Amino acid sequence: IETLAKHFSAPTLLLHSVDDGYIPIEPCRELSDALPDTVTLKEFQQARHCKIYNFNQVEYFEAIDLFLGARF
Repeated sequence: IETLAKHFSAPTLLLHSVDDGYIPIEPCRELSDALPDTVTLKEFQQARHCKIYNFNQVEYFEAIDLFLGARF
Protein backbone atom coordinates (compact mmCIF):
# COMPACT_ATOMS: atom_id res chain seq x y z
CA ILE A 1 0.00 0.00 0.00
CA GLU A 2 2.84 2.43 0.77
CA THR A 3 4.16 2.07 -2.80
CA LEU A 4 0.71 2.77 -4.20
CA ALA A 5 -0.04 5.56 -1.72
CA LYS A 6 2.73 7.81 -3.00
CA HIS A 7 0.88 8.10 -6.33
CA PHE A 8 -2.24 9.60 -4.76
CA SER A 9 -2.03 13.38 -4.67
CA ALA A 10 -5.55 14.28 -5.80
CA PRO A 11 -8.53 13.82 -3.49
CA THR A 12 -9.96 10.37 -4.15
CA LEU A 13 -13.31 8.84 -3.24
CA LEU A 14 -13.59 5.06 -3.06
CA LEU A 15 -17.07 3.49 -3.02
CA HIS A 16 -16.88 -0.17 -2.07
CA SER A 17 -19.28 -2.86 -0.92
CA VAL A 18 -18.08 -4.89 2.06
CA ASP A 19 -19.54 -8.05 0.51
CA ASP A 20 -18.22 -7.40 -3.01
CA GLY A 21 -17.42 -11.05 -3.73
CA TYR A 22 -14.78 -10.24 -6.36
CA ILE A 23 -12.66 -7.39 -5.02
CA PRO A 24 -11.76 -7.48 -1.31
CA ILE A 25 -12.31 -4.27 0.65
CA GLU A 26 -9.13 -4.54 2.72
CA PRO A 27 -6.83 -2.73 0.22
CA CYS A 28 -9.29 0.18 0.06
CA ARG A 29 -9.36 0.34 3.85
CA GLU A 30 -5.57 0.25 4.03
CA LEU A 31 -5.23 3.01 1.44
CA SER A 32 -7.75 5.26 3.16
CA ASP A 33 -6.03 4.62 6.51
CA ALA A 34 -2.64 5.44 4.99
CA LEU A 35 -3.89 8.66 3.34
CA PRO A 36 -6.77 10.01 5.43
CA ASP A 37 -6.36 13.54 4.03
CA THR A 38 -6.45 12.35 0.42
CA VAL A 39 -8.49 9.14 0.21
CA THR A 40 -12.08 8.87 1.43
CA LEU A 41 -13.69 5.43 1.64
CA LYS A 42 -17.45 4.98 1.76
CA GLU A 43 -18.40 1.41 2.63
CA PHE A 44 -21.71 -0.12 1.61
CA GLN A 45 -23.44 -3.28 2.79
CA GLN A 46 -25.17 -5.85 0.55
CA ALA A 47 -24.43 -3.99 -2.69
CA ARG A 48 -22.16 -6.71 -4.03
CA HIS A 49 -19.86 -6.04 -7.02
CA CYS A 50 -20.52 -2.96 -9.22
CA LYS A 51 -24.09 -2.56 -7.94
CA ILE A 52 -23.79 0.20 -5.36
CA TYR A 53 -25.64 2.70 -7.54
CA ASN A 54 -28.47 0.26 -8.20
CA PHE A 55 -28.67 -0.95 -4.63
CA ASN A 56 -28.65 2.33 -2.72
CA GLN A 57 -28.81 5.47 -4.85
CA VAL A 58 -29.48 7.74 -1.88
CA GLU A 59 -26.29 6.81 -0.02
CA TYR A 60 -24.36 6.68 -3.30
CA PHE A 61 -25.19 10.28 -4.14
CA GLU A 62 -24.85 11.43 -0.51
CA ALA A 63 -21.29 10.06 -0.43
CA ILE A 64 -20.42 11.93 -3.62
CA ASP A 65 -22.08 15.15 -2.43
CA LEU A 66 -20.27 15.00 0.94
CA PHE A 67 -16.95 14.30 -0.76
CA LEU A 68 -17.31 17.16 -3.23
CA GLY A 69 -18.73 19.53 -0.62
CA ALA A 70 -15.76 18.95 1.65
CA ARG A 71 -13.38 19.78 -1.20
CA PHE A 72 -15.03 22.71 -3.02
